[in-house]
Amino acid sequence: MISRQRALDAIEHESHLAEIYQLEPNRIEAILDTALEYGSAEYRWECYEALKRFSAQFVGRDARRPELRTSAHYEVMLAFLDWLLPAVALEETA
Repeated sequence: MISRQRALDAIEHESHLAEIYQLEPNRIEAILDTALEYGSAEYRWECYEALKRFSAQFVGRDARRPELRTSAHYEVMLAFLDWLLPAVALEETA
């Protein structure tokens, strides 16, 4: 599982994520809280979809702030969510 500090470091080192965090810190913190508390491999897809819907409120075409209404902001947010949530372990087929 990714730690909060590692996630914050990743945000700091990616310009679009840093801009999102600067403009919408409470929403990013809510995403981190949710992902770190409820994001298990078992429910990864459900958590990803819920966080994707939540993030669409403040990044991408429907963003409240014009600066965040870009496909680049939306795509980097989706990539961040994917990275943040635990991977699903594939079962061996033998």
